[in-house]
Amino acid sequence: MTNGSFGALLELGLVILSLIGGAVTYFKMRGRSFGWLDLVFFVPAAGFADYWSYVMFMDIRSGGGDSAAYGHLAELLILLGLGPVAFVLTIIAAGALAATAYKDSRVRIALILATIFGPFILLGKHSSDPGANDPDFRPMPKSAQRSIEGEEWALESGAASEADCRKKSSDAHFIRGCMIQVRKNAR
Repeated sequence: MTNGSFGALLELGLVILSLIGGAVTYFKMRGRSFGWLDLVFFVPAAGFADYWSYVMFMDIRSGGGDSAAYGHLAELLILLGLGPVAFVLTIIAAGALAATAYKDSRVRIALILATIFGPFILLGKHSSDPGANDPDFRPMPKSAQRSIEGEEWALESGAASEADCRKKSSDAHFIRGCMIQVRKNAR
């Protein structure tokens, strides 16, 4: 590790420790411990800040060419301000959640249930079926699928005539797709 990278890691650690110290100081200045009010306020605030930080980061990362450069620059500037705020809110929310769970059995039970059933709920929302989450999705008809398969086969195999297509399959849609590709190759 070079001196430059060690210094950068040291500075990053200092920034993280100062953010944690700011969160701890906040609660010391209040003069009381974490409670329900902190949980109700900081968990949604942290979730909101984390969500928008993620959305902005993914939008910046997506690129978009020269036309989107100024929009991405504005998002980057907002993200540079929102990132540390989201970090501090998340630390405070985690502290509030841990302290409230320590004090109240209802929160402990909710955390246990969320830990057990949360992954199933998240996995249930996403399906490998391409149209499962889109109400307007209509699957491609089988005839169109067979026609595309015929075109792909003719392209890969180098079929040169209708006889080649008929040797592979007797399905009319497959042969039609195969013949489309044969005609394209003949030009």
